Amino acid sequence: ISQYANCYLLDLRNHGASEHRDTMTSAEMAEDVYYWIKQHKVDSKDLVIMGHSMGARVTMAFATIYPDVPKGVIIVDFAPYNYTNDPRFHTIKSNKEMIEKLAALKLEGEWNDIKKAISEVAVNKDAAGLILMNVVNVGNGKYKWKPNIKAIANRYSDITGTEWEGTQKYAGPRRVICGEKSDYITMDILPSFNKVFEDFDVHRDLVFVKEAGHWVHFQKPRDFIDQVADFLEKLSK
Repeated sequence: ISQYANCYLLDLRNHGASEHRDTMTSAEMAEDVYYWIKQHKVDSKDLVIMGHSMGARVTMAFATIYPDVPKGVIIVDFAPYNYTNDPRFHTIKSNKEMIEKLAALKLEGEWNDIKKAISEVAVNKDAAGLILMNVVNVGNGKYKWKPNIKAIANRYSDITGTEWEGTQKYAGPRRVICGEKSDYITMDILPSFNKVFEDFDVHRDLVFVKEAGHWVHFQKPRDFIDQVADFLEKLSK
């Protein structure tokens, strides 16, 4: 991919080293990204924005708020759909419950005790490992969350989606990459992409990566990279 683009990996608000805020709608985070682009003087004529899951929703929001800015967008395994009130997407509910329990934990005591408490709350072993990477040792037997876990818990429905808030549509190049076995994408919600994209064509604009679930880039990295590289190569011509 590096032959086609320089890559910048951003922590969205309330994540990683980025600032903490009480609110975190997709539109707000899209504005954060736009501010970063302007602040760092990134040339938008070659700008491609890619996002996975929550980042995918932010990417779609960016495309509808600033439709003339990106040269292209890549959406990974998330739709502009109201997942919150659809019981089929049980992962949304279980993740919300997990984050609420994590926000209620007191990060005090021995590290092994904290690991045990988080492992008991996490939905699976892989999730526990990822979550533990977000706990920071501040000394004297005390730890803290690196992300703003309370804001994430309180604003979870803003992240996973209520009704789509975009008012414009993006007409530029796009590629939607989904896992064939994803529990976030079903065939009947694919028409929701028409809320974001002009002339969205499932056969032209969307690909399913075989044997991959929601974490496409982690489960099938070679196939994922091939799809991204193919899109960037076509944009460069």
